[in-house]
Amino acid sequence: MKKIVHAAVLLPFLLWSADCKKLESDFAALDQDYRMARTIKSSTKRYDYYYRYIVTGAELMTRCRTDRRNYKYTEIVRKLRAAERERAGLRQAVIREQWKLNHVKPIVKYVYQNCTYSN
Repeated sequence: MKKIVHAAVLLPFLLWSADCKKLESDFAALDQDYRMARTIKSSTKRYDYYYRYIVTGAELMTRCRTDRRNYKYTEIVRKLRAAERERAGLRQAVIREQWKLNHVKPIVKYVYQNCTYSN
């Protein structure tokens, strides 16, 4: 019984460390293409790239915090903050692009007069 409990406790930790290697390689691949992301003409594709970059970096930081390898967290945080600023700047352009792509016009509400209700 004691061995089963030990196995049940240690198995998630062993699986967790395997994820760190995959996350590290995914983030490194995205980090190589980070400078080239500014040349992507479609704002939707660029927004999607920044989103994947931020999610992968944040997941790497949270899951691999207890990993014994030395990650440069301050450098990763700096990169993620820069990507978030660029992604936030793209929001309006992405909305406009999606309106054009899906043939949607923005909703504009007109208020003709104020309504008052009396009992």
